[in-house]
Amino acid sequence: MDNEKGIIAKRSLDHLAGFYNSNYGAFQELKEALGIDLWFTDHFRAYFICRNRLYRSNYDGDQGVHYGSSLNRVKKIIKELYVLLRGVRGSTKVSCDHLIISNARDENAYGNRRFHGLDFPTLHNRPLFDLKNPSENNYALKRHEVYSDALLLAYLLSTSFIKDSIRFFSQFKQIENKLEVTGDTEPHRYLKEHFIQQKTFFFLMYIKFRAFELFFKRSNIGSILLSDENSPQQRVIQCAAFSRGVKIYAFQHGNIHDLHPAYIYKQYIHRPQLPTITFTWGTYFTNLLVNKGGYNQSQVITLGRLLPFVPKKQDARLKKLSGFLLYASQPQRDQELRYQTVRDIMDVLKKIGYEKKLVIRPHPKEKNDSIYFKASTETGFDNFLIDRTTDLQTHFELCDILLVAFSTVGTEFISQMKPMIVFDYNRQDLMGWVHNKVGIPVYEKADLEKILRKNSLTVDKSINESYIQNFYLTDKSTISNLKESIGAN
Repeated sequence: MDNEKGIIAKRSLDHLAGFYNSNYGAFQELKEALGIDLWFTDHFRAYFICRNRLYRSNYDGDQGVHYGSSLNRVKKIIKELYVLLRGVRGSTKVSCDHLIISNARDENAYGNRRFHGLDFPTLHNRPLFDLKNPSENNYALKRHEVYSDALLLAYLLSTSFIKDSIRFFSQFKQIENKLEVTGDTEPHRYLKEHFIQQKTFFFLMYIKFRAFELFFKRSNIGSILLSDENSPQQRVIQCAAFSRGVKIYAFQHGNIHDLHPAYIYKQYIHRPQLPTITFTWGTYFTNLLVNKGGYNQSQVITLGRLLPFVPKKQDARLKKLSGFLLYASQPQRDQELRYQTVRDIMDVLKKIGYEKKLVIRPHPKEKNDSIYFKASTETGFDNFLIDRTTDLQTHFELCDILLVAFSTVGTEFISQMKPMIVFDYNRQDLMGWVHNKVGIPVYEKADLEKILRKNSLTVDKSINESYIQNFYLTDKSTISNLKESIGAN
C-alpha cells in the first residue's frame, strides 16, 4: 500500500497535466479572454483532490476558500466587504525600482520576518476571506506603504469591475461546455467536475488579478519580490505584474521535491507563468526545477536561504527539562497517516518507558490539538507537552532528537549536527533525507522502537555538511547577494 501511494502521487501529477493538455485549446481561449490561466491558480488543490480520490483517502484542509452553504457564502461576502470598507485607505499606486509583496504569514509585530533585511517598499497582501485576521490587525499600518485591501476596494468601485464580471461569467460558461474527458476517463471526469465547481473561487482570483493589473498599470514599478509565489493569491499578483512588464523575483520558502504540485510542470505542453528569476537554497533545488519543474536554466539562481527573523522566546516549562524529543508536526492531506504517526510515537514511548519528555511543536496552521489528546488517551502516554511559544532555534538548541515527516523544519535542523528521525511510511523519501543519509528512516512503528532503544544515536558531521552545501546554504551575505542579483537582472 505504501509503494502504491507513491505511485498514485506520481500518477496524479500526470493526470492533471494530461487533462490540461487534452483541453489545451479551451484553456488557452479562456486565458486569452481573461488575461490569466485560471487552471494554475487551483493546481495545488486539484492535485490533492485527484490523489486522494485515487487512493480513497479523506481529503481535508484544501488551500482554497471554503464557501459552504449559500447562506454562509453570503455571510462571508458581507464580512469581506465590511473588512474592505473599514480597512486601510492606503495608496493605490507607487513608484519604485523594487517592491516586496508581503505574504500575510510573513508579517508579525516586528515587521516582515522573511525580508527583514531589505529596505524595499512593501505591499501587504491580505488573502481574500482571511477574516479572522484582517489587515489592520496583521500589519503595523504605515501611510507610505500599500495594502491589498485598498487596491481591491478601488477596483470594486471602478466601472471595470462590472464589465470584468460579465466577461468572466460569459467566458466561464463557454469553457464549461468545451472541456472534454479523455484518456483515463475517471480522473479526468472528476477533474472536470472539480474545475467547474470552483467557479466562485476562480471569479475571486480573477477580480484580484484585475485589481492588481490596474495597480501595476497606474504605478511605476521595476520588479516585485515575493515568497510562496505559487499559492493562488500570490500567483495572481505575479500574473498581473507580468502582464504589465514588471519583472518577478521569487524566493524559495520551503522544501521542494519532485512530487510538489506547486513547482513540477514538466509534463505540461504549456506551463504557467513562472517568475523571471527564482532564487533557491542550494544547487539541488536549482537542478530539480530545471530538470523536472519545467523551468529554464536562466530562470533559476542558487543563492542560499534568507533566514527569517524570529525573536527569541521560550516556554517556561522547558527550563525544567534536560533535553527532550522534539516532534515538529505539519498539516498533511492524508489525515489517517498524520494520526498514525502521532499515535505510533506515543505508543512506542509508552512501551519502552522513555524517560525524556516529548515536546510537540505544531505547525502554525494547526490550531486544533485534539489529535494529540486522542492519541494520548488511546496509548496511555502522557509525558508530553505542546509548545507554541518557543522559537524554532531555541527548540533546536535544547532538544536531543528531532522527529519529523517532511516539514521544512527538518532541513533547517540538519546544521545542528543532531539525530533526525524521519517518518516515511509511504517510502517516498520526499525530501531526500534518507537517501542523503542525514535522516534515520522509520517505515513502520517497529523501526521507531528499534531506534529509540539504542543507547546512543550518532551523526556523521561530514555527511551533514555536504548536504548543507547542496541543499541549504546559509550565509550572512545572502541579502547583499540578493540585491546584487536583482540589480543585475
